[in-house]
Amino acid sequence: MMIKNNSYCLMTTALATGLGVASYSLAANWVMDYIESTPSIPNYIPPLSYETIAMNSVTNAQANIVLTAVTPANLSLAGERIAWTITALDGNTRGKVYTLQGVSQRFNLPQGLYKVVLTIGAYRSTKTIKVDHEHQQEERFMADVGRIVAKANEPVVWSIEPLEKGEPIRFSERSSISIIVGTGLYKVDASLKGLHRAERVRVNKGSQVVSELFIPAGRVNLIATRDNAPLFRPTTWSIYRIENGQRREVGEYNRHVQAVTMPPGHYEAVAKSENIVRSREFWVGSGATNDVQVSMD
Repeated sequence: MMIKNNSYCLMTTALATGLGVASYSLAANWVMDYIESTPSIPNYIPPLSYETIAMNSVTNAQANIVLTAVTPANLSLAGERIAWTITALDGNTRGKVYTLQGVSQRFNLPQGLYKVVLTIGAYRSTKTIKVDHEHQQEERFMADVGRIVAKANEPVVWSIEPLEKGEPIRFSERSSISIIVGTGLYKVDASLKGLHRAERVRVNKGSQVVSELFIPAGRVNLIATRDNAPLFRPTTWSIYRIENGQRREVGEYNRHVQAVTMPPGHYEAVAKSENIVRSREFWVGSGATNDVQVSMD
């Protein structure tokens, strides 16, 4: 499916049975406004003191606790980190944290009450369990998860926002991401220096949703010169977007020659080297390359 808006397009592919996907592109002023709730996926931050239990270090007969993550059979989790965090809530070991990795675990714990957290990608499932030396306890965690794969034609900043519960998950500049999430509705947002492209996707159990977002952009070569030759001196560039009479900084760079990718529009480059400050305004066109030379004479 392709949606065009002001000559820019947003491409979306959903690879899941019965998957509903709503796509949309940005208005011409490059700003997307939302009035939405922002529930969150909590991020577990382990304490400074914790220890690792040897995985499956006891026989089934010796173990007093068995943990199993039940994941969708049709969703490959090869290479994914499946992690367990076990926190003692009472007794002599209160506050002690144990960590394990792997789908299925069996081991011995001191008698008491524990909080067990299963983590797969951005997905979390939590249970409180009571461990008794006289009885083996088996806990099965049903992981209702799917995968979001997002791709863009440029390195962008990504945000995956759960629209039903959870906090946004953010990634630094890269052209693609892949993440395991719980089932539900999400907003996938790609941002390049203030220009956003976004869509909503629904992740079903065991599904993989592939989102392809096209970001219109041009290439700019910033070149500081002296005597019509490259400056070869420490130079700081500040790039501002000029729009509707407003001037907004969108980037800062620290080389006398710098290649930059940015959305189409009107910009100003301010170059600083030693005690010299020079500036120049320029335009960026989609798919175009523009050499912006600033003389520091």
